[in-house]
Amino acid sequence: MELEFALNEVEVGQAQVDFFLSDCLTLSAGRFLAPIGFFNEQQYFSWINKFPDFPAAMLQVSRADFSINGLQLRGATYLGDSPVKSDYAFYAANGLGVPLDKNGNATLNAVANLDALNDTSKDANNAVAYGGRVGFWVPKWGVNAGVSGFFNRPYTQDTTTGMNIDLWNIFANYTQGNWDFHFEGAQMFQKTVAFIGDNIVRRGFYAQLAYRPYDCPNDYLQKLQVAFRYSYTHFNGFDPAALDLSQFNSPVDSPADRNQYAFGIDYYFQPSMVLKFAYELNYETGNYLKDNVFMSEFAWNF
Repeated sequence: MELEFALNEVEVGQAQVDFFLSDCLTLSAGRFLAPIGFFNEQQYFSWINKFPDFPAAMLQVSRADFSINGLQLRGATYLGDSPVKSDYAFYAANGLGVPLDKNGNATLNAVANLDALNDTSKDANNAVAYGGRVGFWVPKWGVNAGVSGFFNRPYTQDTTTGMNIDLWNIFANYTQGNWDFHFEGAQMFQKTVAFIGDNIVRRGFYAQLAYRPYDCPNDYLQKLQVAFRYSYTHFNGFDPAALDLSQFNSPVDSPADRNQYAFGIDYYFQPSMVLKFAYELNYETGNYLKDNVFMSEFAWNF
């Protein structure tokens, strides 16, 4: 179980029960991280993420730290006698509803805010979500890649019950020796024509490279890591300049055509205790938000 504490509330981030059907198949029930891509399940944790924040693409295209309520079948197995290991996950869950503003309307600000959209999965609604992920690993080489899909469908044609959504995600990673590389790209289609007169299409990706000199004879340098991350986002179906930015957690959370460059340095006191510093440059097309930022974070998992 994972509890999330805020100033005014406590939420259940994850709470699931697992039943082992076989050595290569597990049934899970409850609230679990959606197996969409790689970052959402494996990289978003503060002691694992190389940066104090998420890539722009993981904020407004394929949302990270996203949990759903439902049933899941997942597992992994080697393909015969080969060094290739396949992992797989399939699920059905409570779907995403129609996000509403404080006046109960599905405005542009409401349907364009991916954080608000994901929040609708916490309550029972007239929509279902389903999908899955298939990945392939070669542990000896330190490489893995995969593809996943997420589909949201309302039970009825009533536009107040849910939203048609198609999300596709691909990822590829390499971790070997001192080097660590991650790539993830996604495209989401939202059927929002009934609310804003057009449908929203989100596209984005991020690429991240990190280097840590594990083989350095100096103990202090062994614990240092440098990282660079590039993230790109692009949107169709609405004008980002028409959004009310006060409705978003930060300017970076708002959907905008954006090129994001982040430079970071981390110091690991222990494998799960890290101090991070980063500087992030955000360049928006046609709507400069002045959201470059210096960040720091201390994370400790115990």
